[in-house]
Amino acid sequence: MFLFETHLHTRESSSCGRSTAAEQAEAYRRGGYDGVVVTDHFQPKADDRISGRCERWAERLERQRRGFETLKKFETPDFTVLCGMEIRFKGFDNDYLVYGADMDFFLAHPDITESSIEEFSRLVRAHGGIALFQAHPMRKHMTVVNPALLDGVEVYNGASGHNSHNAVAELWAETNFLRKLSGSDSHTPWMGSPGGIYLERRPTDETDFAQMLLNKAYKIKKPGGMADAFSD
Repeated sequence: MFLFETHLHTRESSSCGRSTAAEQAEAYRRGGYDGVVVTDHFQPKADDRISGRCERWAERLERQRRGFETLKKFETPDFTVLCGMEIRFKGFDNDYLVYGADMDFFLAHPDITESSIEEFSRLVRAHGGIALFQAHPMRKHMTVVNPALLDGVEVYNGASGHNSHNAVAELWAETNFLRKLSGSDSHTPWMGSPGGIYLERRPTDETDFAQMLLNKAYKIKKPGGMADAFSD
């Protein structure tokens, strides 16, 4: 089995990131992970303390990918680095983890952060091949959304300093037959209890990774071991 981090931030792109991409790469290699998905924040202009100064949509996207591009330099045949995103929409505190959406997708939908989860979900469904999960859905200030808008939810969030009410999130996922996701929400490695997912093979790229999530071809990492990612 291959262990991958699904929720990771870098100081280069996330204002809340405390560790550089280089430090994250070294920590995850030492921690026995086979790869990571860098999910730096992407927020509405008014809320983004890093990229809010940029007027052009393409500049904002490039800045969001800076941490990933730096961490990608540390990729080796036995340590895979992929790009994802933790996106937020205007007027809400909810965060959503996006996998499999490339630069072209976001360039085709400028200022989507000023829209809504309903509109974003519609675009994701029309495009195909993109996995959309709500991050820490039961954390304080989060809002439960229509489960039909999502592919799944993060039922284990390992960040320290937050009570993500993981058990409640898992119950909500099971009640609504949603895929479950586990992630460390790492800002500084191992400040908390690390999460992640187990894959039967190493994904070749972001599209392949997203398809494995959509196909339910994974297990989740939780304290105490491995667990199923879907309840029939």
